[in-house]
Amino acid sequence: MKYLVALLICFISAQVQAGVCSRGVERLVEVEDITNCANQGDASAQFILGEIYFQGKEVAQNYKIAFDWVSKAAAQGDKAAQSALGFYYYNGWGTKKDHMSAYTWWSLSIVNNEEPVVRRNLTDLERELAPADLDRAQKLASDWSVRH
Repeated sequence: MKYLVALLICFISAQVQAGVCSRGVERLVEVEDITNCANQGDASAQFILGEIYFQGKEVAQNYKIAFDWVSKAAAQGDKAAQSALGFYYYNGWGTKKDHMSAYTWWSLSIVNNEEPVVRRNLTDLERELAPADLDRAQKLASDWSVRH
């Protein structure tokens, strides 16, 4: 009986949390709620949580944790996260600097989201990258788009 009660409590708790996430992550103010939604795979929550760690709001600033959360959101197609991930790679925030990866993620972020600063960065990187690296970065972005 105790097992059944514990299982029921877990089920109800998960349903309540799912309801919290479905109302819109942008309305959440508690880091714990955002974390719970991020752990459930909500891309918006993952991106927001990454930004919270990046800025050190209500948590200790940690670029590695920020990078990990933003990467998860970007992999799900979140355009803002893809754009941000380009900056993480470009500057080496939470990861090693990788201009090819920066180019790839910025390319993906502007497919449906016109961001002048990202477009400028892409243009600048096109001049910086060796032709073979640029071709490879463009192919990575194209392959990712086809798969997703």
